[in-house]
Amino acid sequence: MASNDEHESRDWESFHQKAFFVDMHAHPTMPASYFSPVPFLSFFPPLKYLPFFPSFRRANQRDPDDLPSSRSYRGTSLSEFRTAFPLLQAGGADVVLTNAVVPEVSFLRAILGGRWNVRFVARLPLINRISSRYINPSYFDSTLNMMTAIETEVAEYNRFAEEMNRTSTTKRRLVEIVRSFRRLQEIRDMGGEGPIALIHAVEGAHSLQGDRAGKRAAKYQKYHLTAQLQADDEIKQEVMANLRQFCAMGVAYITVAHFYPNVVAAPCFPYPDYAMNYIDILGDPEGEQIHHDLALGLTPIGVEVIKEMFRLGMLVDVSHSTPRARASIYAIADEMNVDYQVIATHVGAYSINPSPYNLEDWEIEWIAQRKGIVGVILMPYWTQPQGRVLGIDFISRTIEHIRSVGGVNGDDVIAIGTDLDGATDPPDELAHFGQMPRLTERLMAENLRKEYKYSDELIEKILGGNAWRVLENGWRGNCAPD
Repeated sequence: MASNDEHESRDWESFHQKAFFVDMHAHPTMPASYFSPVPFLSFFPPLKYLPFFPSFRRANQRDPDDLPSSRSYRGTSLSEFRTAFPLLQAGGADVVLTNAVVPEVSFLRAILGGRWNVRFVARLPLINRISSRYINPSYFDSTLNMMTAIETEVAEYNRFAEEMNRTSTTKRRLVEIVRSFRRLQEIRDMGGEGPIALIHAVEGAHSLQGDRAGKRAAKYQKYHLTAQLQADDEIKQEVMANLRQFCAMGVAYITVAHFYPNVVAAPCFPYPDYAMNYIDILGDPEGEQIHHDLALGLTPIGVEVIKEMFRLGMLVDVSHSTPRARASIYAIADEMNVDYQVIATHVGAYSINPSPYNLEDWEIEWIAQRKGIVGVILMPYWTQPQGRVLGIDFISRTIEHIRSVGGVNGDDVIAIGTDLDGATDPPDELAHFGQMPRLTERLMAENLRKEYKYSDELIEKILGGNAWRVLENGWRGNCAPD
């Protein structure tokens, strides 16, 4: 047993910084794409200080030792960046799977109303630049543009960090886009002296859709119920070619569903209840509910995409997929005898919060048996059965539940997928990545009859050990360069 003195002296801060931390699902790619510098503002420098011109690049110039408070991050903040690179350093990040997520046309119409409203907003001066890169092109080309945006911000940050490291006592870790596990292992071997590794991931298989596949969600919703899609060889060839290109670029996983039906999979209803109030202003909340059908699963092309992802050595993320789509993915993995490659990167537990978005106990046990991971999302709406602004209690409760139902592999199935900067509302105690050590503090503080509920070894697995095992064994990247 551990005495009270031993318990109180457990140095969670040092432990967290020394632990190898892997965030399986975050979104630095989002602010890098939508809040990168606006060229014409450089002609009038005072504008860069105005609060309504948020800048991810400026946020990356923050001192890692100067952590902001939670106050300005409350709610679904889009102008305060939770994954700015100095915050990743302060929070002890070693590997972050950074997701490119392109806005679906149906999402824009749900928020803005009809297509004419969307077109009007897209022509506004500041929005036009975003629209030309991430809305007007095909989903696939928009995704490539987002990946280019984060790579540009990484390069700019490293130039700034290297200059600061020559003149400042505060040392900034560099950041690197990593495209293979071999390089990831080299960075880990540097023992904390290497860069923070960002790995490309894609949220939503609509990103596989090029000009031929198009953007009509209703089209793919209908095709879920027919074999018509299977007969369209041109779409299939385009999708498969785009998949292989993502693989060659070092994309570790694709979250196959997102907000609306796509060429691969159907999603659960994506919005928190409170978001319906915003959709009700210009959109059609009743139509949004009808649009999402839990009876839908994988399309015929989707079945082929999942099989090809397994063959290519990519990870398949079942987050956002309907229960039927998830069950189909599990069946394909069983048929192909696939281990490590099926993951859920940012979810909660159905037994705690009975939303179809969350995984049921049998699914957690199946993923554990197949040596995958379940990443716990840092969003109270999904991890607890009622709305609260504080949520670290239910994050630890969700972790414990996943561990308990995972069977003999329960300790090996838990991971963290923060979803920070993904337009989510995290707990106020974990408002940005720099506060991530508080999660370790909470896990270390929990005890059962004066014994640690979470040993040091188990906490290391939760923070990154389990995710590392999946990346090592599941992300083979058979079409990626070494």
